[in-house]
Amino acid sequence: VAACSADRPEAERESTSTPAPEATNGVDPALARFYSQQLAWETCHEDFQCTTVEVPLDYDAPDGEVIELAMLRQPAGGDDRLGSLLVNPGGPGRSGTAYVRTGPVNDDVTERFDIVGFDPRGVGESAPIDCLDDAALDDFIETDGSPDDATEITQLQEQTAAFVSSCADRSGEMIPHVGTVNVARDLDILRAALGDEVLYYRGASYGTDIGAEYAELFP
Repeated sequence: VAACSADRPEAERESTSTPAPEATNGVDPALARFYSQQLAWETCHEDFQCTTVEVPLDYDAPDGEVIELAMLRQPAGGDDRLGSLLVNPGGPGRSGTAYVRTGPVNDDVTERFDIVGFDPRGVGESAPIDCLDDAALDDFIETDGSPDDATEITQLQEQTAAFVSSCADRSGEMIPHVGTVNVARDLDILRAALGDEVLYYRGASYGTDIGAEYAELFP
């Protein structure tokens, strides 16, 4: 999975900042610090900009542990900018920062919007869930996902059980806090940190479910 990592020496990277907006009206005061955070953008992958944004690991305990979400943007090409268009490729589990680099929207859109991708929590560079080492992952991928007999059914069941157990052992702290609802709540913090009054969003595949959940939470 491609990630938003710096690929040039520190001295060669340029930095810009997004002014911190006012906390959104109606936001839980315990979350206000997340909504009003300032983003520091750095040049990455030659033509893009990267940053991270902080969100609470557990929205029921916003004063507790914080995680960072990786973001990547392609600045608007024209002068008549409308805002930031957040995008997600679906999956679930695909990298949104890598998605921006594939050119997911046409030139008319990139002229008017900054195109911003993010790795959802648990994915890519955003507090990733790591379930298996490389050798075990190879074995899991090689398991027949369409079993034709009792032996293959048993093998698939055993591999799946081992996968779930390993996820709990290696990333158990994160697992209860991933999922569509939390990603949608993160999305509103991203919107505010980017300085937009309303969300501009494009989701593909499962990413449409994130948009639907956002609409339910933040009508």
